[in-house]
Amino acid sequence: MVLKITKRQMESLADDVLTRRIIATLRKKFPTEIDAENPQILSETVLNQINLARQHALKSEYAVATFVATAWILGLGFDKKIPAVAECLAREDMSEEEKALWLEQFSVLLFTTLAEG
Repeated sequence: MVLKITKRQMESLADDVLTRRIIATLRKKFPTEIDAENPQILSETVLNQINLARQHALKSEYAVATFVATAWILGLGFDKKIPAVAECLAREDMSEEEKALWLEQFSVLLFTTLAEG
């Protein structure tokens, strides 16, 4: 008997693993907030953000995780609600790693500026 795994099943398994890894990373940074979330809803939300990251041509684990973490920090829909972010994500002259780094730097700058008043 030969066990066959379809491409779709492999992709689903990979998405599940990535979702769990991202949630574990978020839990390290935001333990109280993550633990307060309904686990099923949290997994679905993270998976939805993974798919949204891919729609923005972010494919590497680093770029996808950065997008999901930024959504956690800035709120769902940040990629459309913040014009500078939308512009960055739409740029075709930036690699996905450059976009992910830009998102990191933007978040740090935003919160530094807010903290300084």
